[in-house]
Amino acid sequence: MLNPYNWPDLREITKFGNDVNSYLESLEHNPDIDRNETLGQFINSKGYSENFKNSYLAPICGSVLSCSQEEVMGFSAFSILSYCRNHHLYQLFGNPQWLTIRSHSYFVKKVRDMLESRDCQFKLGCQVNSVVPADNGITIVCGDGFQETYNGCVMAVDAPTALRILGNQTTFEEKRVLGAFQYASLEIDCQMRKFTPFAEHWKLGN
Repeated sequence: MLNPYNWPDLREITKFGNDVNSYLESLEHNPDIDRNETLGQFINSKGYSENFKNSYLAPICGSVLSCSQEEVMGFSAFSILSYCRNHHLYQLFGNPQWLTIRSHSYFVKKVRDMLESRDCQFKLGCQVNSVVPADNGITIVCGDGFQETYNGCVMAVDAPTALRILGNQTTFEEKRVLGAFQYASLEIDCQMRKFTPFAEHWKLGN
């Protein structure tokens, strides 16, 4: 970070934070001001370099929105920059300590105990290979050969995985809805990555 080669990038990141705060405060205190400006228009109006836009800002925002760097520049500047500010995404130093619930497994156990008291059953560590229609509901087929029929199923997976699990039994409507999801591949500049303390935000699962 102390390498003189990186100083222009540091200056732009610092400038960006100041510009964002001023921009958002102006809009929040003047509700009559048009909020239709895109992120790309905001960046161009402030004179940021292409390196800053393509290697720093677009990957961060693209990972949040799950879209390409080109698409993210067409989104509302006010909405995206508000999110960045609220989550401290452009701070170099002094980032907040995010808090989590202590002994969170206790709450999970309470929920499980409650469900088991209602005769719910849990089958853990079992890979689901397919979900197929049955006369009285659906049948879940696991990797170990275990099969069981239920009256319904909630699939907490991404769209491509859901399509794979449903297999040849997928209905036209399921294919239409699940097939409409689009995914983008994001490449992060390793030089710019060192300037952010929130490296986990640079990777996107979905």
